Amino acid sequence: MKTKAFLAMLLLVITACGCSKTEEKTTFPEAVMVKSFATVENTPEHSFVNFALTQDGYRVVQNKEALQALFPNTDLSTIKEFKDIDFGTQTLIIGRKGLSEMAQAKCRFSKKNNNSYVLTVDLDLLGLFEPVVLYYGAVVQKLPENATVTVEVLPLEVNKDI
Repeated sequence: MKTKAFLAMLLLVITACGCSKTEEKTTFPEAVMVKSFATVENTPEHSFVNFALTQDGYRVVQNKEALQALFPNTDLSTIKEFKDIDFGTQTLIIGRKGLSEMAQAKCRFSKKNNNSYVLTVDLDLLGLFEPVVLYYGAVVQKLPENATVTVEVLPLEVNKDI
């Protein structure tokens, strides 16, 4: 009788220990870029005034409040690059880079592994040798808060067509 009671208790303990809460797994979407932009400071297209980000830095922006914090005292509706961003379904990656030469830029967005993404900014030399600040960004499909995002600004290459 004691053996049966002991075995019943042992079975109960083993069964109870086997039950655990299942962790909610985060789904990391594929890398989908909705749109990208690149603009050079002090040009007619430039609209990034009062940008509170250090040179050669970038931010992953998940909501409008975080975006407003990067542009204090600025009406965000006046910046064309930010129109139509839906932070419910999209994430903004934005940055700036000081360059010794004038450049054009194109952005590419890719998934590195399960929870890691890369925004690559490809630079193309225009042949105008003056220091500039390049502002770049991409609106991508909404990323989870715990996704890792890195930005790679590729070195300047001389445009062979000039």
